[in-house]
Amino acid sequence: MANVQIGSILRGLRIQSDLTQEQMAEGLDISQTYISQVERGERSPSWKLLVRYAAVAKVSIVSIFRQAGLLDEATQEIEDQIAELVAEEPEFRDLFDVVQEIKHESPARVEEIVRFARWVLEEERKRKEPGES
Repeated sequence: MANVQIGSILRGLRIQSDLTQEQMAEGLDISQTYISQVERGERSPSWKLLVRYAAVAKVSIVSIFRQAGLLDEATQEIEDQIAELVAEEPEFRDLFDVVQEIKHESPARVEEIVRFARWVLEEERKRKEPGES
């Protein structure tokens, strides 16, 4: 998923929640500059930030996936892939909520969700590499 698309979705959620960037930043305990960069697609949000953003905006993480057009129908095979991802990275436990919501979505769309989750994980790993800030 492109940073610009997710940033636009997060901006929309913030505005729907009648929050300024400063208020959202306070709720997330991050800088307003970082919020601005994420919303403009200049920075990629971590999975943890997506989950916290949804909580502050008082929406489910599933609604972010829906707005990104990632949900249709699911199969047991794809659900197993998500469970495997969660087993590899416990911080993805919130994906179980998504799995419950997407059981009737298309396998292709659920596969997109898995790819998105892996992309977020890769971005998180890049962030944690030594010498990175």
